[in-house]
Amino acid sequence: MKTSGLLKIALGIFARLVLVNVLSLMFSVSILTLFNSIFFRMICQLMNISILFFLPFGYCRSAGEKDRKLIKYGEIKEDVLKGLKAGVIATIPFLTVPVLLILEKLNVLQSQFLYIHRIVSAVFFPLNITLLPSTLTLTELGWPPVVLSCATVLVYPLVPAFAYIMGLRNIYLETLFRIKKSIKKRG
Repeated sequence: MKTSGLLKIALGIFARLVLVNVLSLMFSVSILTLFNSIFFRMICQLMNISILFFLPFGYCRSAGEKDRKLIKYGEIKEDVLKGLKAGVIATIPFLTVPVLLILEKLNVLQSQFLYIHRIVSAVFFPLNITLLPSTLTLTELGWPPVVLSCATVLVYPLVPAFAYIMGLRNIYLETLFRIKKSIKKRG
């Protein structure tokens, strides 16, 4: 039997997530240094989420399409959760800093992981600078904003999972939008 390479997919997702974070950080810093208001933070956050969605999406969808062909010829067994598994494996390096941030908040570690956290989870940079202002130290911040900021990294595996299932089931985004339009016309 042929394997379809869970680790290969995870490595590809990881590379794209690194690129997503670099692009998001460059975009956010360039916009927010000029226009640092709540409105522009929301715009930056929406743009960063769209970058997070579209960069790994094509890669994971094509992996799902390849696996669909291998399943059709009986070379591998169907695994609907393969995209989620690959996404979780690819997200593990991004999860280390939020864990260290929570340990710092519990006073187990004494370091400056707050600044590192803002850079590592750059997709949510506008949200993080709103939740975790730089004028406060981590001990002065409450638990809800710290936990919410750390939980944003858990969004990363959802995109590959969704894209892989769409490739595996041969579903296109435009088909979903056409179905929605036709339902609106009938209703």
